[in-house]
Amino acid sequence: LEALVARDCSRSVLHLGCGNSRLPEGMYDAGYTQQTCIDLSPSVVEQMRVRNACRPMQWIAADCTDLTSVLEDDSFDLVIDKGTFDAITCHDSHALMLVKFLKEAFRVTKPGGVYICISLHESKDVLKWLRRKAFGWRVRDVSLGRPKAHHTTAYICTKCRPTQLYLKERWPELLRHVEEHHDSDVEGEEQLTEDEEGETVDAEEVG
Repeated sequence: LEALVARDCSRSVLHLGCGNSRLPEGMYDAGYTQQTCIDLSPSVVEQMRVRNACRPMQWIAADCTDLTSVLEDDSFDLVIDKGTFDAITCHDSHALMLVKFLKEAFRVTKPGGVYICISLHESKDVLKWLRRKAFGWRVRDVSLGRPKAHHTTAYICTKCRPTQLYLKERWPELLRHVEEHHDSDVEGEEQLTEDEEGETVDAEEVG
């Protein structure tokens, strides 16, 4: 993963749906000290705060599909989602929940910053959500191999423009669409971003 964050320890980092993952701890020990970790469960957040008392990171209990009262636009250099996207796909209203989650990931990422989605799903099932026109990202996918017997892919989404430049114009249409079809995949060529398809590369090639 370090190759994907350009080994720049000065970056401000946000973990969306951190759970009890040891990733924030490992990153802190590697020098990434500006970290904010968010999870829906207050008990998990408190457990992690206690466990990491010696690591002064910020821990917040909040809903990652609506962080408008918690975090400002364009706040973080790096936003990491390790499995939260995958978890949301199991929700009964997964289409609505996914686009709201991705909207927040896009919103809080700084222009020029990166949102990294780490997923076990097939690329075609992830890219169709990441490449919506409402999100001004350049997206490429990087194979991480099989660290736990499952093929894992990191989707590197670089934010090209400030939040309101995209969301004000394009978000209402996407939200309206998924509110009408909240439990189904949102297909449609016209709603995909105009970015060229990114090619899959190995993690060793990144850096």
